[in-house]
Amino acid sequence: MVTKVSRGFTFVELMVTIAIIGILSAVVFPSLTGARERARDAERVTEVGQIALGIELYYNTCRAYPATLTTSANNGCPSSITLATFLPTIPVDPKGVAYGYGTASGAFVVAATLETTNHSSLANDVDTTVGGVACDDAGKKYCKGG
Repeated sequence: MVTKVSRGFTFVELMVTIAIIGILSAVVFPSLTGARERARDAERVTEVGQIALGIELYYNTCRAYPATLTTSANNGCPSSITLATFLPTIPVDPKGVAYGYGTASGAFVVAATLETTNHSSLANDVDTTVGGVACDDAGKKYCKGG
């Protein structure tokens, strides 16, 4: 009597494996999309802080805030000093949108719109309107200013 040795997987084993992989990916995928949004928001918060620091350094030298958020901005400083002296490049939002900037009455604000609601940074930001830039937690606006 000759017995045939079977090598490989049966159809049922393959289907069970595919079903398990499908269930696992359905559970994991939604959490990964939230991670991307949180990562972009973390980048926005960091970049807004960098811009605000550059503007404060500019203010310490020139005793005025730049009128616009451009590297060539010069507001009452010697011509050799521009915002680029302290901030060589202006960061851009991860989605390519420019950050908001407003200045008025000896104050300034830099704003970014976050993707996630109830981001932890919204509790420690500026919630006011400066130079036409409105900063409110309801609109997911993260703002830093001086």
